[in-house]
Amino acid sequence: MKLHRILLRNFRGVIESEIRFADGVTVIEGPNEAGKSSIADAFRLIRRYKANSRHREIMALKPVDRDAGPEVEVELTTGPYHLTYRKRWVQRPSTELAVHAPRPHHLTSDEAHDRFGEILSETLDLDLLTALDVVQGTSLDQPRLANVLALQRALDDPSSEAEGHDALLERIEEVYSRYFTPTGRETGSYKRLAEARATAQAAAEECRRRSASLDALVQDQAETMTRLETTVEQLREAQDCLTEHRREAERIEALRLAVESALQAEDKARRDLDAATAADEARAALVSEVERRATLVTELEAQAETTQAERDLSERILTRSGAALAGAEVLKDAARAASAKARLALERHRDRTERDQLTARAERAEELDRRSRAARAALAANPVDEAAADRLAGLATELRIAEDSRALAAATVAVRPLGPQVHLDGHPLDPGTETLRPVLTDTRLEVPGVVEVEIRPGATPSEVEERVNRARADLETALAEAGVSSVQEARESAERRAQAASALEHTGRDLKLTLATDSLEGIRERLAVLSERLSEVEFHDEETDLAQLEHNAMETATTAQQREAEAEEARDERDRARETAENARSDWIRTSAELGLARQEQAASASRLAEARHRDADSELGDQVVTATHELTARRHASEEARRALKGCDPETAELLLANQTQLVGRLTQQRIDLRSEADGLTALVNHQASEGIYDQLAEARADLSATENEWERTDRAAKAAKLLREVMMDKRAEAQRKYVAPFRHRIERLGRVVFGPGFSVEVSDDLEIVSRTVDGRTVPFDSLSAGAREQLALLGRLACAQLVSPGEGAPVVLDDTLGFADPARLAALNAVLNDVGELAQVILLTCQPHRFAALGQARIVQLPARGAH
Repeated sequence: MKLHRILLRNFRGVIESEIRFADGVTVIEGPNEAGKSSIADAFRLIRRYKANSRHREIMALKPVDRDAGPEVEVELTTGPYHLTYRKRWVQRPSTELAVHAPRPHHLTSDEAHDRFGEILSETLDLDLLTALDVVQGTSLDQPRLANVLALQRALDDPSSEAEGHDALLERIEEVYSRYFTPTGRETGSYKRLAEARATAQAAAEECRRRSASLDALVQDQAETMTRLETTVEQLREAQDCLTEHRREAERIEALRLAVESALQAEDKARRDLDAATAADEARAALVSEVERRATLVTELEAQAETTQAERDLSERILTRSGAALAGAEVLKDAARAASAKARLALERHRDRTERDQLTARAERAEELDRRSRAARAALAANPVDEAAADRLAGLATELRIAEDSRALAAATVAVRPLGPQVHLDGHPLDPGTETLRPVLTDTRLEVPGVVEVEIRPGATPSEVEERVNRARADLETALAEAGVSSVQEARESAERRAQAASALEHTGRDLKLTLATDSLEGIRERLAVLSERLSEVEFHDEETDLAQLEHNAMETATTAQQREAEAEEARDERDRARETAENARSDWIRTSAELGLARQEQAASASRLAEARHRDADSELGDQVVTATHELTARRHASEEARRALKGCDPETAELLLANQTQLVGRLTQQRIDLRSEADGLTALVNHQASEGIYDQLAEARADLSATENEWERTDRAAKAAKLLREVMMDKRAEAQRKYVAPFRHRIERLGRVVFGPGFSVEVSDDLEIVSRTVDGRTVPFDSLSAGAREQLALLGRLACAQLVSPGEGAPVVLDDTLGFADPARLAALNAVLNDVGELAQVILLTCQPHRFAALGQARIVQLPARGAH
């Protein structure tokens, strides 16, 4: 069987939720109370209870916050059947079964309920369905697989032989049946004697148990009182110890305060020493500064005399070089003026030529620019292009075609006047000329004074009229959008636009050729510069020959360069003399300034030293440093002593011991209260049971038991003989049964080695239950294993069953909130096992902790909202 989907509506806290399942592994995640367990419960209840059931399990499904009936719909495939089964309880109960394959049919009410049960019984082992369904809280229980016929068929070994001696077995069974039932229970007189013996044993055992219970109560009472006395004594000692620890804590706190005070005093002494040391060092530095400045003044006085002599010599040399430079400058200026005049004449000739050329280009460019702006204006004034005009013409053609179609569909009036005075719609007609007109509107034919005929059109076919109206509306809309009143106007506008576009293209190309790499604004600016430059200078005797102008400019430039070189050489000589004089003057000024500054600083340093010595003598500062040093040493010694005293007390250990002793007193106080209450209860129980005379009742029960056992032993020997014979004959069958269990055990071990390691094996009983687990040679009974190991082994048994059963007989493995006891390493391994099982069987996992199945290789993940509705 494969579940495809399940729909819950008004089911407990679920308003509506639909889940679709994968053929392999489906993980349904959601917080607590999101409706995960409701999904598994819904599939169980839809099979079990009819729609009109009022069972308490059904009534508990009804939502508490609204008046609605719980409803479940499930779609599944089982055997050859593909079906959808829906059921609603409590309010307007209904049951519907829709079988989609192999033969579609639909049933309702009890008939649907019965047919659904028949299909499941026909195609599915219901014991297998129950065994693979793990209800929340039952994951530690092993499934009952011995009665699953589908598993039995999967495990059956056709090569095994179960032949026996049937006739002998029948006779043995006949004798055996006198004493035992087929299931091995006593029957007949053997059962009655066994029951009487068991009753006598139970009575004797009950009396013995009650006697032993009374003895145990008395013993417990004595032990409890002893424990109470011990606890009271321990509490008294613990309280005394707690008082000592508190005193020690107070002493340590006082030492801690003393350490803080000593550290503060040490810090103050350190600051005082730093201040005294700084003052002493500042005094020494000031004395050294006064001595250094006196030496500097002496050195600068000698240096000032030397620099003054050097300054006087350099001033005389500078005066001679200045006179030589003045003569060279006069010659240079005359040559430069002649060169400038020749160059200016050449530049004016070139500027005039460039101005004339630029004027012609500017006039041409301005004309092209004007024509370009006119073309752009024409483009803006004519927005209809050729494509728009063609579109309007097409729409006009569509309108004419529609009108012609309408005219063809309408009646036509033909009028041929035979004389004058014939009017058609008020217009006179020429005699002898035939006029044809379609009758689209009311038409009046009139012969004044004789007859007036009114012709009314018939009904135009609606689709033809609609086509005409639609074509007219499209044409009018397009004309309005284009901003024209007719197709002809659009054609004219498009032609004007095309002409303007052509003109714009030609003027743009010509303007680009005219301007080249320049711009019109740049040409205008250059013309303005040339015009202004030409207007600034006037020549009366201009040389108009460009070659002569260039020759004059070159010759005067050469002469100017020679005079420039001579003047430059004189200037270099003068500059060197000036530099020497300035350096000498600077040296003298700098030395004089340094001497004055040094004398001021010497006087200031001497003044500061006198003032400082007036406040404190040099020897006093040294004494202050010594005193501060002794004080710091004393304070440091005191703080070290305080720290050693505090460290010797081990504050951390004392604090830990105090906390522990405080908790110990609290625990012993509560323990004394608990033991007092326990002792009082035991005293009441002893008094109550002692009043029932239990020791007399024990003697009577033992006498009855002795008589009953004598009679039972005789019958028991005969029964055991029959049973022994039967057991010998059943050995071969037992051997066959062990072979029957082997495939199941091998499949569990294959899956278990992934989880527990390669040294894993199990012992499986004939009832297909795991008896014990062995890992690396250490065997532990199943019931003695941890909760996590029992849960994992029970799951492995179900998964092995799901893999062994043939796909046609299989059922989904439903695990509701399992693996809560598994550690992360085993969870990861179990994810791999579930992924492997999902290749052959359908697995549905319901969990509120998504990380448990985060390592699954292939799985459909379904996330439920917090309140189970979406």
